[in-house]
Amino acid sequence: MKAPLSIFFDLDSTLLDNTHHHRALEDACHQVTERVPGLEAERLLKANQEVWNLIRARIMTALMQGNMDSATATRETWRRTLAACGYEDDATVELAAQAYQQAERRHYRLYDDVSGLVHALRQANMPLALITNGPSGMQRNKLNALGIERWFKAVAISGEVGVGKPNPGIFYMVLREMNFEPSDVWFVGDSLENDIAGANAAGITSVWLNRDGALRDETTPKPDIEIGALTDFHSLLSLDHAEDGQDV
Repeated sequence: MKAPLSIFFDLDSTLLDNTHHHRALEDACHQVTERVPGLEAERLLKANQEVWNLIRARIMTALMQGNMDSATATRETWRRTLAACGYEDDATVELAAQAYQQAERRHYRLYDDVSGLVHALRQANMPLALITNGPSGMQRNKLNALGIERWFKAVAISGEVGVGKPNPGIFYMVLREMNFEPSDVWFVGDSLENDIAGANAAGITSVWLNRDGALRDETTPKPDIEIGALTDFHSLLSLDHAEDGQDV
């Protein structure tokens, strides 16, 4: 297999540890209940989870299509959550939405294997790009909070460019911007349906980051390469290891 001239990455659950979401939600619920007499954190958390299960598909579709921004989605989710708990005033909705947005930003974390790999790739003069699905505001907030946008020569966010994975169009946009052919690039992502299917459709070498050791169903897209952690790249590409936490 041809060695890559560039690596393209997914963001969520590939570089960004998305387990932060539940921690941020618990944090926000406790902040709200400290300021709203009679409301219990466990009740609020349960209501939020039930509401999100009901509206997730609609909200995520609206976000991906650019028909709703992340702030509106957050307020809508908390409006329904609080209504389920008997609180419908706008001030409490705004309090909850702001508490969650602030908590989420505090809890953003990269996986432990990210900085070492990025440092090694940059030391090897390997240009990097990021391709992520989501609304512009939400994804830009993550990049800003983590301070990682400077790592990438190109960043493509579905909510900004009007097309998202698995549509190969978003990959072609970045290939043109980076001046690479599909055969020059490897794309790393955690989602078989979005990341691997999209890279395959674009003719890019697909690398499935399977952190949990999941078994792939034969009906799902097949990756060219499967890895269990980003540290596997060091041997795949003969990279020097960098210490975790290395300033990149």
